[in-house]
Amino acid sequence: MNNLFFKIFTFLVIVLFSKQDINAQSKSNKGKDFWVGFMKHREGSKSKTSLYITSDSNTTGVVSVPGQSWSQNFSVTANSVTVVTIPSSNSYNDCSDCITKKGVHVTSVKDVIVYAHHYQDNQSDATLVLPTRTLGKDYYIVGYNQISPSSSGRNTFGIVSVKDQTRIKITPKQAISKNGGGTLPANVPYYINLNEGEFYQGVASSGAFSADLTGSKIEVIDTGASANCRSIAVFSGSSYLSISSGCSGFTSGDNLIEQMFPINSWGSRFVLVPALGRSSDNFRFVAAEDKTEVVIFNPGAAPDVLYLNKGEFGEIKNISAVRNVISTKPVMAVQYQRTASCDGFRNRTGDPSMTILNPLEQTLKDITLYSSSFFDIDNHYINVVIPTAAKSTFTIDGVGKTFTAVPSNANYSYARFGVNAGNHRLKAAAGFIATAYGEGRYESYGYAAGANVKDLTATASVANSTQNTITSSCVGRATKFRGYAEYNAVRWKWFFGDGDTSSTQNPTHIYSDTGVYQAKLYVYKPTFDGCSNYDSAFVELSVFNSPIAKLSHGSICDSSTVVFNDISSIPINDERLTTIWNIDDAPTKYAKNASNYFDTIGKFPIRMEVITKNQCRDTITDTLIVNPRPEADFLFNDVCFWDSSYLRNNSKISSGTIESYIWEFPSSDGDSIASPTYFLKDSGNYIITMTVISDSGCYDVINKSVYKYPSFDVAFLYNDTCFGFGNTFKNISTIDGGSFTDTIWTTSNLDTAYSYDYENQFSSAGTYRIKLVMEQDSVCKDSFLQNINVNPLPLPDFNVRSTCFGDSTQFIDASGIISGSYSQSWDLSDGITGTGDSVKAKYVSGGQKTIQLKLVSDEGCEADTFKSIIITSPEIININVKAICKGLTQEISSTNVLGLDSFISYRWEIDGVITSTDSVFDFKAIKPGMNKIQLFVQTKNSCTISFLDSFVVYPLQSTAFFIDDHCLNLPISPTDFSTITPPSTFTKYEWFLDGNYISSSIRPKLTPANIGTHTLLLKTTSTDGCIDSVLNSFLIHPLPVNSFSSTLNCLGDNTEITNTSTISSGSIDLNQWSVDGNNFNSKNVIYEFPDVNTYPVELITISNEGCKDTLIQDVIINPLPELLISLNRDTGCVPFEIQVVNNSTIQSGSISEYRYDWGDGNSGTGSNPSFTYTNPGKYIISIRGTSDKGCTDSIRLSDSVIVFDNPKADFYYTPEEPSTLKNVITLIDSSSKDAIDWIWTVSDGGSYSGSSTQHTFKDSGTYLITLRIQNDNGCFDEETKVIYVNADLFIHIPNSFSPNGDGINDTYGLAGMTQGVFQMEMDIYNQWGEKVFHSNNVNDRWDGTYQGEPAQQGVYLFRVKYTNPKQTKWYYDNGEIHLLR
Repeated sequence: MNNLFFKIFTFLVIVLFSKQDINAQSKSNKGKDFWVGFMKHREGSKSKTSLYITSDSNTTGVVSVPGQSWSQNFSVTANSVTVVTIPSSNSYNDCSDCITKKGVHVTSVKDVIVYAHHYQDNQSDATLVLPTRTLGKDYYIVGYNQISPSSSGRNTFGIVSVKDQTRIKITPKQAISKNGGGTLPANVPYYINLNEGEFYQGVASSGAFSADLTGSKIEVIDTGASANCRSIAVFSGSSYLSISSGCSGFTSGDNLIEQMFPINSWGSRFVLVPALGRSSDNFRFVAAEDKTEVVIFNPGAAPDVLYLNKGEFGEIKNISAVRNVISTKPVMAVQYQRTASCDGFRNRTGDPSMTILNPLEQTLKDITLYSSSFFDIDNHYINVVIPTAAKSTFTIDGVGKTFTAVPSNANYSYARFGVNAGNHRLKAAAGFIATAYGEGRYESYGYAAGANVKDLTATASVANSTQNTITSSCVGRATKFRGYAEYNAVRWKWFFGDGDTSSTQNPTHIYSDTGVYQAKLYVYKPTFDGCSNYDSAFVELSVFNSPIAKLSHGSICDSSTVVFNDISSIPINDERLTTIWNIDDAPTKYAKNASNYFDTIGKFPIRMEVITKNQCRDTITDTLIVNPRPEADFLFNDVCFWDSSYLRNNSKISSGTIESYIWEFPSSDGDSIASPTYFLKDSGNYIITMTVISDSGCYDVINKSVYKYPSFDVAFLYNDTCFGFGNTFKNISTIDGGSFTDTIWTTSNLDTAYSYDYENQFSSAGTYRIKLVMEQDSVCKDSFLQNINVNPLPLPDFNVRSTCFGDSTQFIDASGIISGSYSQSWDLSDGITGTGDSVKAKYVSGGQKTIQLKLVSDEGCEADTFKSIIITSPEIININVKAICKGLTQEISSTNVLGLDSFISYRWEIDGVITSTDSVFDFKAIKPGMNKIQLFVQTKNSCTISFLDSFVVYPLQSTAFFIDDHCLNLPISPTDFSTITPPSTFTKYEWFLDGNYISSSIRPKLTPANIGTHTLLLKTTSTDGCIDSVLNSFLIHPLPVNSFSSTLNCLGDNTEITNTSTISSGSIDLNQWSVDGNNFNSKNVIYEFPDVNTYPVELITISNEGCKDTLIQDVIINPLPELLISLNRDTGCVPFEIQVVNNSTIQSGSISEYRYDWGDGNSGTGSNPSFTYTNPGKYIISIRGTSDKGCTDSIRLSDSVIVFDNPKADFYYTPEEPSTLKNVITLIDSSSKDAIDWIWTVSDGGSYSGSSTQHTFKDSGTYLITLRIQNDNGCFDEETKVIYVNADLFIHIPNSFSPNGDGINDTYGLAGMTQGVFQMEMDIYNQWGEKVFHSNNVNDRWDGTYQGEPAQQGVYLFRVKYTNPKQTKWYYDNGEIHLLR
């Protein structure tokens, strides 16, 4: 980055605040008091440190380093920059785990904004500095994965204390270099104490990639009733690093510095907007609570979800698209711009930068920033995120910008744009977030353009704001306020800005006048937390005037549409936004004017609400009376060409009468009777209009279309036909107009059809009557009638005899006819034809033949029929049989050609004996030698065929062997004694152990793998291919399974060696041991080994079956721990914390456990534990160490721990009930007698010493007084007491009032001179003893009404009781009230 300090001008920001909608204890980055510290830099003490100070007002101030006795006055001209350079020797911090007095302090007369800049050569970075009032007690820090040349860079953090005696707990995520050598381990808390202006720096001990301090916890721990409100400023970053993982090219880097925001200001909603001019950015999220889920929406894909516990962080990299983020609990979001090489290098995109992002909960409305062109910043940019509803109000230097909806969150929009160097002012009607950044060849910068640091532990808001862009309400409208706190508040107090207050958490308030009000909320904590007993928040509310609703409309009849007009009065400087209409049950309408159709008589409600652009509204309601309206209607029929139209009145009315009828006909004439008749002169459509008028003047009109149909003629064409071929009737009807809508054909035998033309195949020959009916336009009909003749057909049929191949096949006519006669002709296939009643054919081939018989009647009607016949030719091709061994079975079948036939019966004969009648059968060979076989078959087509064959039967050998029982894992061989009849010989031996093939030798060697009973199968094969087998079983006895274990394997112990050998069956009869050169025959052995070493031990066992096993196994003798323990200190005050210093060792292995007896009945564990003694006394500590092998040793510390008791602080004061009149109290010590020093502090700033003193209070209220004492052992104690200084009561009760609306004495209650009243109860009674008013709120007043009506003029009685804020006493009063009108 820039080697000149001018870079800081490129990111200088001035935040100017307009009126904001602030709903929490909000603190901007403007202030009058700041603390800052400068951390480790790559260039060391050569690096320079400067502050850049600006303001929107002319002011002066001082920059100082109190611990170095250095200071410099400064002055600032409004909207300009003052640079203060601090000597590095007074401000630079280089060491780790060290405390220096180099905290830099900035004070000013008026609010200023401060930036800190740390730079040298090409390494430069800066940060926005937060005012002291915005600082907190709890922080997590961020850094980044450390990449630097030769790992020279380090993640760092720095802490500046703003008050003395601030105790801080630090839990680093990575080891920290320890002052004086060594490291402070990761994830182990350690503690430091800082005074005002002191600076502590922690530097990671490693420069490795993993040495990232992100997630380290820094917290102030001295909270509670006795603590001051101590807070700290925390900074983090790196002395030098490159954010370039995954990027190619030259890797450049920079130092990083950023001030951290306290945890209570974190948010849960963010929008990630990557920088312009770069390809992508990285983002990190740090969680402060367990089970935090961070959802990073990804348009068009599943979201990225991070599951984090407190102190953990998640990261998304290379993000180029805008992303919406929500989290279930508050998180810190950080944006990283990467090294220049990640964006192509030398493209003037600069080096890394780190920016803390503001959440959507922390916004500003008015920001002025300054972008400078000093040194190598070529491009300046601004990112803005704003509520979508307010995007049109955003301007930069008075000019609007184009925004784009945030993906997955259309409620917000974003813009990214370039700007020129110089001042820029950003404004909008609603709070927005802005990030400013710039880029050059070697430089870049990025920062949140101002910060609105809201403490979100307590918030105030308006639940029913009338607008989205600002918080607003209207005069006379109930405004609902909402209070929130992260704790169980003990009391709530609202001040609405118009003089009214409330003590409820979520009050409702009505403003009576326009204006801008600031409603303040005070939330009181259950306990004093060291800072304050309450939190505060406020919300700014704009109250506008409401419109006056008015409407107008015309007269109303039933079944009519009425137009309603909005004529409301709109306040000056406002305009109508919309009008909401609710008329009867109709849907709500939104328009200035509305119409509604009324379909029934009666009374109907109407409601109109007018809304202005300021979202103020007024409503008017009324009741509408709807008069009955007649319903015009008449009945008629469409008519055929020569008919008249009959019009029949069908009108009606719900009440009243219809007085007149008006008919309008097509020929311009008309009629006035209720139901006229009218003749239309020609075909076509005609409109007839009927108007009816009721006795109330409401009318109705109806128009109906009457149609007159044109003429048409019906006819069809036909021919006589033969039966079975069907008849066709051609429709030749004609029409002058319209269309035929229906056709009906009927016959004398009751057939019906609806097609335009008609076809029918009659069920018998004869004469039939045919009728055609045509319908015109579904109304008019006409018909045509004619007779036709249907001649009969002959019915062909024939029979067939003999279809076997080689025979003559005969065909015989079997046809008939109803009447008349016929002649025959035959086609017998294969070219054979014939005529007459019977013909024959002898076919030269088998197969399927198609036969046709054709008949012709004496009327010329023809008919034919076809039949297929099969000429079959079955044949047996082969008998499937083979040679077989005696005693074996084989399946016998035949191979056949069916020749379009099928076999229906079989007969098998072997050597002349019928053996089977199945197509396939099994045959067992019994007689050795040649066997004759013959098959006879009968077919389905009555054909008989046969086939003759033969086969051989061979003799079978005898297989046998012997095998004995044996031990496991020892080889064994069976003995074969199989026999065979010559001339046959054995050709194959096959052995199977437990069903598995193992060998083909005559005498194989076997080694079974399992004990128990085993089977051995021998299968032999002869030269004839005959196979025989035999199965025998034998036993395998188990071997012993040797094992032993040893205990007390520590040096000096008698080691017990226990025999755990087993055998699955039988018993172990003999044990033989060899231990360290010694032999034993016992089952178990006890032996003391002489030294730490590894010893081989041998065990031999023999079973009752003579089976043997041998095991050699090492026995390891382990060393004892060598304990060397000391304490960091052994004398102190209750509570006294000691820290163990452990230098113990062991010869080999490790010491896995330490147990401590602290000497007071408590114990502990750990390598270097700490322990706190809570009681005074003298204690001796004992320690026992245990190695990872379970070997133990113990010691007792020679020096005792001595713990001194604390003194007991106490005091009292007089008077016991001070007040603004008795405001001097005497403080008197009543502590334990060993006190030798006393320090008194009062929460209003008083400080004293001595055993007693006096203090004067300047005002009433609650005060804390603390006494701190110390004894001669240096032990101390504190006692804090709460003192309430009463406001002396002054009360004035008037004796009359006049509720006449003139604004003077219109209400009655405690008058304006009353003060100091905390609680009150008032009752007012009339002269009959009726209670007309009651209140327990000092601000409530009687308005002179009783039960909603004005009370009568006269005398009334009041009774009141009240008390002061401390409620030490109740006061009572009563008297008369004169109500005057």
